[in-house]
Amino acid sequence: MRDIKTTIVGNATKDPVILRGGADPFSVHVRVAVSSRYFDVDTQRFENRRSEYFNVFVRRHMARHVLRSVHKGDPLIVMGRLGTSEWVNEAGETVHAMTIQAEAIGHDLTFGATTYTKADRFETPDIDPRSGVVLPPLPVYGTPPREAEIDEGEDAAALEAAEDQLPRELVDS
Repeated sequence: MRDIKTTIVGNATKDPVILRGGADPFSVHVRVAVSSRYFDVDTQRFENRRSEYFNVFVRRHMARHVLRSVHKGDPLIVMGRLGTSEWVNEAGETVHAMTIQAEAIGHDLTFGATTYTKADRFETPDIDPRSGVVLPPLPVYGTPPREAEIDEGEDAAALEAAEDQLPRELVDS
């Protein structure tokens, strides 16, 4: 099945929320309202259309940046995979919602300005979603430890211990 890609332009209805649990080390949810206006020729006035709401899910490093950058009321442009979710609420009714797995998200600069700040690779630590404990940084795959990182006073055991942190296929290659 092919994914349905879509782009929406709307406003964050509240600050992003960290999601706990799941397989991802870090996920964020933000709800976005999309509203539009049209000109009614009968009344000669602009009218509001019904607002549509999307649950936007953001993962990994982009989730950290969304958490720091997006706030309630911010105008956003979101591009990602469109989907739906369905559940039964407390009243026993089946409820449906539109979802987007964000691949890109940013501020809409039509009526304002923003400042971009490039983040360092490990500027924000990984957090265990179940316990909230800060995790040690992940190794950069494909980059074995360099001997220059080992002090001259340390022996080869320190290098071997560092190699144990890498996946076996990278060390053997």
